[in-house]
Order: sequence, then structure tokens, then C-alpha cells
Amino acid sequence: MKNQSINPLDDISPGSVDLGSISTLIQDYDENMERKLIIEQELAEINERNRIITEDKIPSMMEGFNLLSLSLGDGTRISVKSYVSASIPSQGSIDKEKDPGKRSVMKEMRNRQFSWLRDNNGEDIIKNRVEMEFGRNEDGKCNEVIEDLHDKGILYKRTTGVHYKVLNGFIGDLMEEGKSVDMQLFNVSIGKRAIIKRG
Repeated sequence: MKNQSINPLDDISPGSVDLGSISTLIQDYDENMERKLIIEQELAEINERNRIITEDKIPSMMEGFNLLSLSLGDGTRISVKSYVSASIPSQGSIDKEKDPGKRSVMKEMRNRQFSWLRDNNGEDIIKNRVEMEFGRNEDGKCNEVIEDLHDKGILYKRTTGVHYKVLNGFIGDLMEEGKSVDMQLFNVSIGKRAIIKRG
């Protein structure tokens, strides 16, 4: 199969390409972007309605019937599970924050969260990543730098993070064991969620 590029001006003869044609394309672009924003807003509203259904309405109704799971006639299976949600600002979200004050608060919170994890046997869930760029034929140099980054004077980028599912599992396990968790620091929310599986 051949790759084909599409030029929106292909169907316009060279003599007729003028500023009016470009203006029409810009107008089409603007209309598409406006439509995209409307669709994204509608999608956000649908996601919120579905969140209310799965995290509020179905769990409440199932609890009222004293059920943890249910099978419907069409083969759909519904079960209600407890969940724990915790968060740590990602390095990417900190870097994207334009307000220096908010960025500073996010960095400080992240540092406090990592300190808390290290102090509470959670250091194993913290992952570190170091990125460096080397040119061609520099495999040997790369290996040397890994052994001794600072002595080589090479700039590198280090990111530290915790996958959200791992964090949620870790916090959930601590709570299940009756151990103390700083709920506010990690913005912890707990609740029930309906899991819907089609037959």
C-alpha cells in the first residue's frame, strides 16, 4: 500500500488559488476547532455522568439490596468494589504549570509525599529515571557515565515518580492493615465503584 499525502488545494486549479481560498480554509479550520471544543466538553460531561452512575448510583442501589454482585438476563455482570485513589503531582504537570507560585507548591508537596513514602516503607514504589543524550558511537562513554555521572560533567535529566495504580495499591494496603496514612497529603479518596462486564 502506498502512502499518499492529501493536499486540500489539489482540487483547486493553480490560477484560482488566491487569498480567498486560503481565507475559506482558515474559516473551515476555525469551525472544526470550535466543533472539537464542543465535542470535548460533551465528552467530559458524559464521563462525569458515567462516574456518578458507577461510583454513586449503582453502588447505593446495590447496597440497598445488600448485593455485592449481580447478573442480568442479557449476561451483563455487575460487581461493586472498593477503591482508593491517591495522587502525586507528576513532573510533567509541574513543568507545564505556568504560575511560578503554584509550581513551587506542587514541587514542595511532591517532595513531602516522597519523604513520607520513604519514611513509611514505600521507597520501593518510587521509580527513578535518568535520561542522557549521547552521539553516535558513544556506547562506551555512556557506560562510563552511568558509573560516574558527576565526574564526567555531563548534563542529565532525572525524573522520579510513582505509577498511580501502584500508589493507590500501596495506600490501600496500608489502610487495610490499619496503618496511619496522611490522607490530606496524598489527596486520598475512598469509595465504591461498579464494575460492569458484558457477557
